Amino acid sequence: MKITFSIYPKFFRPLDRMELAGLIHDCGLDAVNLVIREGYWCEPATMERDVRAFTRFMRGEGIDVRFATVGWTLEEVEKNPDWLRILSENGIAEFRMAYFEPAPGETLPALDEARRVMERMTELCIKNNIRVIYQVHHTKLISTASAAWDLVRGLPPSAVGVELDPGNQSFEGFEEWQKSVSLLGDYLKAYGIKDTKLARDASRFNEPDKGWARDWCSAEEGVVNWHEVTRPLARRRWSGTFVFMPFYHEHDIVLQARVLKREVKYIRNIVAAETAAAGENF
Repeated sequence: MKITFSIYPKFFRPLDRMELAGLIHDCGLDAVNLVIREGYWCEPATMERDVRAFTRFMRGEGIDVRFATVGWTLEEVEKNPDWLRILSENGIAEFRMAYFEPAPGETLPALDEARRVMERMTELCIKNNIRVIYQVHHTKLISTASAAWDLVRGLPPSAVGVELDPGNQSFEGFEEWQKSVSLLGDYLKAYGIKDTKLARDASRFNEPDKGWARDWCSAEEGVVNWHEVTRPLARRRWSGTFVFMPFYHEHDIVLQARVLKREVKYIRNIVAAETAAAGENF
């Protein structure tokens, strides 16, 4: 099994590139997701220059950059044909596209349109030697492995893939992990690594939700059984990316980094244990 441990560094924006690289090394990560947003290390207005500088710097620090979290729609990619070229030329192998929003009325027409969009996005990815990744997400149109399968089935896995997300799927979209891995097969390219925990507010007990609320937390504290997530991957000798998404302690970078380091160690230990149990040399 070959897993790249990467980070989606959304809440580490105050750090400069050197500080970010230091955090990545200290937390035991292999890679960093490329983020292209205003106010981040790569800005849309200066994308080509920034992507080149960021990827070269990180690789010079021994940190891989192969997965981009960009959230682009098909319309944006068609309007800006150089975007995929820039990613591909700078060694980015995969990018996470925009989410499909649920339709206000009937669901089936929205699913048909999403499939049409994915077919067209796949054509553009083939042309630019890059893979588009769709991430399942609660409250969105595609929130389960089964729905993702219908979105990508029959398209070339070299150009299109799926990212499961146990934390998001604890809100909506959970399906048994072995079944999900078996279903998606070669389309399964990444996992979002985040988790949630349930808490009850007695003052809200009479409301329809009975006072229950779900909050982000680290993988060691949450409801997801990460052994069950990892076990079918080990048996399949899966290769892909684990994208850590530390959405906890977002207003305290020091505490967030400390918990992230512990979380990475926790997931690495699980991967090692499940790999050994599957009879593979880790």
